[in-house]
Amino acid sequence: MEATTQFTALILILLVFILNALVRRHDRAQMRRIRAFAIVPQITGESIEANRPLHVSLGGATIGGDTTLLALVGKEFIYYLTREVVIGDASPIFTVSDTTALPLTMDTLRRAYNAEGRSDAFLALSGRWYPSGNRLAFAAALMTMQADDQVSGNVLTGRYGAELALVLNASNRHKKGSIAVSDRLDGQAVAYALATEALIGEEIFAAPGYLSDDVSLTNRNIVLDRVRWLLILVLIGIPILRPLLPTILETIGSIFGIGG
Repeated sequence: MEATTQFTALILILLVFILNALVRRHDRAQMRRIRAFAIVPQITGESIEANRPLHVSLGGATIGGDTTLLALVGKEFIYYLTREVVIGDASPIFTVSDTTALPLTMDTLRRAYNAEGRSDAFLALSGRWYPSGNRLAFAAALMTMQADDQVSGNVLTGRYGAELALVLNASNRHKKGSIAVSDRLDGQAVAYALATEALIGEEIFAAPGYLSDDVSLTNRNIVLDRVRWLLILVLIGIPILRPLLPTILETIGSIFGIGG
């Protein structure tokens, strides 16, 4: 089994290098369509045109716990998203349910303003912390924002449970566009059912490639997509080829002088 694992890993590494080299030969290859990213121009454009703040939230994602990676990935998504919004007059509103995530969101907004050459327009008060002792209380706070702050739309990325239904229902009643994703199964199910568009699974990791003009990020997404299909083929092919693996390994060993 160890030899099989080494052989499979070697083949995958070689294929990744080959795919990366092939993809880099093109200036801008075509990525697969993800509908949530396709409506980003619409959501950001509505904020600018209506001069209303876009609401962005990390939910229960925080720094220093089991959601650290989720918070960091969500931060990159928010960064590229808000870069499209900060060229307008209405500053985005960031909400979190844990105080450790508040500096992260504020730094993300500051970076977005700096990247667009509008550092003087940055407002630290755009970040809001709602206590996380009760998830329903956090959801209630986001519900009231829809009318009180007259937000143009909602981008909800992070950790949410079934209470996400309350937020998205309020968003829909006020006819606000929304993008949602959660690392919890119940929250993800709600996002898929009620959000304008939902991100599924690892799609949140692909956000920089879809929302930026960096060709290297685009190529990275394409390579990862193709490697995913290769992994699927490998998982299907190994049981089929397992009886032949000893012969294949022996042949490779004789060619390269390995074993004996």
